[in-house]
Amino acid sequence: MNKEELNLDNPIFIVYVNVDNMSRQTSENLLDSYQKMLSYKNCTFWVVPVQEQVTKFEIIWKGKDHENSNTDSEKSIRFLKEKMTNLMDMIADGISDDVIKQKLRDFSLNQLIDE
Repeated sequence: MNKEELNLDNPIFIVYVNVDNMSRQTSENLLDSYQKMLSYKNCTFWVVPVQEQVTKFEIIWKGKDHENSNTDSEKSIRFLKEKMTNLMDMIADGISDDVIKQKLRDFSLNQLIDE
């Protein structure tokens, strides 16, 4: 497996996905769906399975460009966190891919991160 170099210019998000009481296959499928939905060139997502925790989304690195961010960047990060948390809830609840794709179209990471 080839690993890409970690780009610290971009923000890094960690997604904790609750796989409690799921079979191995079900949890692998769920984690794979998160990884596919969250693959973007301008930010990094790490998907981590957890048990006895709620599924949640956190930013662990704002990226070099946003290290000393202004109010607009902070607002964008909060907006992104809220939208991605809602998206993860929909995935976990088994909402159809078409609905999820429409929600993804409703906001653009390029507009949020590259401003």
